Amino acid sequence: MTHWRPAPRPAPEAACDPLVLRIALALGVTTAAAFGLLHVWSVPLPLVMPIISAASFVAAVTLGLSAYRSAADHRGRDITRWDVAAIFALIWMATGMLSEPQHAVALFEQLTSAH
Repeated sequence: MTHWRPAPRPAPEAACDPLVLRIALALGVTTAAAFGLLHVWSVPLPLVMPIISAASFVAAVTLGLSAYRSAADHRGRDITRWDVAAIFALIWMATGMLSEPQHAVALFEQLTSAH
């Protein structure tokens, strides 16, 4: 009986320079922190958790699709896109459980009654 063998993966593309990756990571973290602070200051306090939940859901889906599309190895030794997508999914679930939905529902009712 033959053993199951995983399908061959496409050859990885040429790796970027580690300095470029670190600069891109620093810019991404700085941009995310700036947008996060902007949202915290511009949104009423009860809506901060639902907004973080929605943003982390979008980030998890985007990174998951990106990892799937690039055929990234989820068993890699380093942190992969799959790992980061999983972290955002956990943040999404945690903030969704910790937030109180009546504030978001009241906001949507106010928005729909205005039209």
